[in-house]
Amino acid sequence: MNKLISFTGQSTLVTSSMKELKAKLEAMGKKVSIVQLKLPAKQDASPYIASTYDTNYRYDKTKQLQEKYKTSDFLFVTGYSLDTMLREIPKLGSVSAMKSYCYWLDAIESVNYQIPRADITVIIRSAKAKNLAILESVVPYAITSLHSKNLVKLVDQLLEIKPIALSTPKNKTKGTLLDVIATLGKGDPLQYNELSPPTEKENPDLHDLLTLRKLVVKELGEDNYYAQIIQPLGTPYSLETKHPKRYSDAIEKVLDNFDGNFYPNELQPKVTFNPRNELQLADQIGWEYGYETKNLTYIEKTRLIETWTQSTKRNNDALRISCQLTLSYLDIFALLKSIRGLKITLQKPSPHTGYVDISAAPDKITEAIEYAFDQSTRLSAMTLNNGFLLLGHKNNCLIEMSYKQLLQIIKINKETSTELMQMLVQHLEGELALVFPSIHAVIS
Repeated sequence: MNKLISFTGQSTLVTSSMKELKAKLEAMGKKVSIVQLKLPAKQDASPYIASTYDTNYRYDKTKQLQEKYKTSDFLFVTGYSLDTMLREIPKLGSVSAMKSYCYWLDAIESVNYQIPRADITVIIRSAKAKNLAILESVVPYAITSLHSKNLVKLVDQLLEIKPIALSTPKNKTKGTLLDVIATLGKGDPLQYNELSPPTEKENPDLHDLLTLRKLVVKELGEDNYYAQIIQPLGTPYSLETKHPKRYSDAIEKVLDNFDGNFYPNELQPKVTFNPRNELQLADQIGWEYGYETKNLTYIEKTRLIETWTQSTKRNNDALRISCQLTLSYLDIFALLKSIRGLKITLQKPSPHTGYVDISAAPDKITEAIEYAFDQSTRLSAMTLNNGFLLLGHKNNCLIEMSYKQLLQIIKINKETSTELMQMLVQHLEGELALVFPSIHAVIS
């Protein structure tokens, strides 16, 4: 559970708080080490120049920090990057200048100097926090602001004890599996649970499809691919959301045929990048982290990209990727469940987009699988009810992802791949090799 926790605040208050926390955690059997870094004297220079003194000092202490980190459950540290930021940002006039400076310092230390980044950054205070919102908006990581009399909250956070949320009401909404997929596609977290199937009297056709799937599950198991692709999109689900109105609006918008670029036939994969090439990406990285890239050579810019690519501790949006293609609902659902925040916009569901290849289904259930898709497609076309479509049917969709999410998609494809997922990853990697060879060389 090794974690590095940085503390910032009034010196005596921070010291006493760390000692109190150390005693509480050690009483629970945890090993805690404290390292108090004494930063060099304040420099009367620009924030960028003054910060280099602190950065060099922290770099010299890296070996000591790593040794303590390896032998402790928790390593408490003072004198970390937030201390430097708090000291220097008053010299800067605007919020945007503060943000550029803070991102620059964080990138210099965590990427260039490889100084360990704190897992949790804590501000200990004795009164109400002032200007915390501004600070949180300019610092490139989360800040935990805590009153010195309420340290038990930090203990729970360190031990990953999740409190029961009583103050945030949630609204349960009855919907379908299609509603779950479409809402997850907005990129927001969602809790959902499958409900009991409708009776034969309530919905005889959906009841028959669900009964047929139940028989296949009994024969092959719940996790079998062929058992999964015949689950109807109309399967009843309960959805828990904090914003019921936004939820219903999102469903209506997502399921509407909003984009004239979508057609009933399958789409050929189309990948676009923002920024569009390596030179623009290097400039974007430089802008976000306060680097001046105007006078860099092409080789220097590619090295900057390679450094950014290998930074595993950063959730960075400098590179955004969009891919328009055809996937099965099963593939879409699998991606949304596995990758938090991924956005997938659906075309209005239609039986005319087709369904996955089922020719390799086991002989003992081939007839049942074929019947399920024939019946589903017929009912959907006749009644215009999308709930009769199955997870194995296809949808023309638009996937919007960050670079980190792209890596997650590639990893998922290696672990559990379908034909359509292989096509997605092949096109993503092919376009990446063509447009961003520096990145492709690193991840290959």
